[in-house]
Amino acid sequence: MTRYHLRRSDKELSDPDEIERVLASVRIMTVACCLGNEPYLFTVDFVWEPHARQLWFHSASEGRKMDIIKANPRVCVTVVEDRGYIHGECDHAYRSLILDGEAQVVTDLAEKRRGLELLTRKHERQPETVLARLAGDEEALRNVAIVRITVDAISGKQGPKQRESCATRTRSNLMRRTLSSGTDGLSSQTRDRHTLVRLDRSFRASMKKQRHSLGTQWSLQ
Repeated sequence: MTRYHLRRSDKELSDPDEIERVLASVRIMTVACCLGNEPYLFTVDFVWEPHARQLWFHSASEGRKMDIIKANPRVCVTVVEDRGYIHGECDHAYRSLILDGEAQVVTDLAEKRRGLELLTRKHERQPETVLARLAGDEEALRNVAIVRITVDAISGKQGPKQRESCATRTRSNLMRRTLSSGTDGLSSQTRDRHTLVRLDRSFRASMKKQRHSLGTQWSLQ
């Protein structure tokens, strides 16, 4: 299959460590599959096993996605780390990955148990409690479907990073200026109290000035 490259190389996410961080932190993935020229998407919890380059997920043992995977194991996966909309700039901070690979329904009970343990340790707050409950339930293990996707290609893309808001920048700048101004000779408690009072007054004055400036600009348009 032809491999395409990003038109904007500055948006490429190619650092292996950063890719691993995204796969370790994001909890859900969307899987694209196809059968008989009919595409199908489904979204599931997953866990990434780095050394094996495999994605694991669990599912009901019957259904559309299982029928498709058994007939055509080639899949394409997307994982998105949403870092928030950047207001005022019509842009979004994100990191996304596309992973191509082949899905396999795991039938060996020991491997199914291992896959379920990997998933549980990533997603559960108290994994040991859950694993202890599942340990002796052979029937449940037989009935659940565990699927692993062996990945053969990964590409990544990233949007701009979130920027500080105007108010946050103003407060930070004022804090730096206030802390560097004359409070020598005072006790630390008094100095802190004076700093906070001066900071609050300066911040309020600055924001009032900005609002007045914006109001003037609108009135001139």
